[in-house]
Amino acid sequence: MPDSQASLAGPTVESDVYLLLATLLRLPSREMAARYADGTLASGIAEHARAIWGDALGPREAGEAVGLFSSHERRGPSLLSDLRYEHTRLFEHPEFPAIQRYEGLFGFFAKNPGLRSYHGAPRRFVNPEAIDAERCYRRAGFDRSDELNEPADSVSTELEFMYRLVGAKRDALDAADSEALAFANACIDEFKGIHLKNWMLPFFEKVVQESRTDFYRATGLLGIAFLREQLR
Repeated sequence: MPDSQASLAGPTVESDVYLLLATLLRLPSREMAARYADGTLASGIAEHARAIWGDALGPREAGEAVGLFSSHERRGPSLLSDLRYEHTRLFEHPEFPAIQRYEGLFGFFAKNPGLRSYHGAPRRFVNPEAIDAERCYRRAGFDRSDELNEPADSVSTELEFMYRLVGAKRDALDAADSEALAFANACIDEFKGIHLKNWMLPFFEKVVQESRTDFYRATGLLGIAFLREQLR
């Protein structure tokens, strides 16, 4: 592989995986369920895992994730409704979800185990984590105009932001733009240090613990393997 291609392989794969994780944690679409059912999701994830960790798939969690995404669970006739039911139970239950998908709320309930009430909890849109995440987005020029109803510290928004930052790093490498590369790296380091390291690994660990389906258990395992590599 030429040097120019080798230098781009890392950021390209990394940005793709950040976007994949962000998508896996949103309400499942018909397209996602179809890709899961026909095996194309599993094959795509396996390809990315091999690009990161080699044919041995590196961490145990990565190999388990690929195996679970290939499971027979995906063949059920009610797959889409089953996935949406589990997504709601885990992340969006109207009374109280199994897992808080917002950084500020996740941290609050991690410090208050057993509490199942929002009394005294941070407000979703106005809390230190969400406000600082919004600052980071503005600094990097991340346009959230299509997501104004989603708090800035939601797990999918933070992961999508990393997808865009790593993509900007890739583009700077491609253009040999040292100034843009330095800015992208500074934004990546800042956001990892302030936000991702604050909660992402415990979040994905809880997804593994709480999930009742192969799909979300696999998502959690993939997140653990990938973010442990990214945040070390």
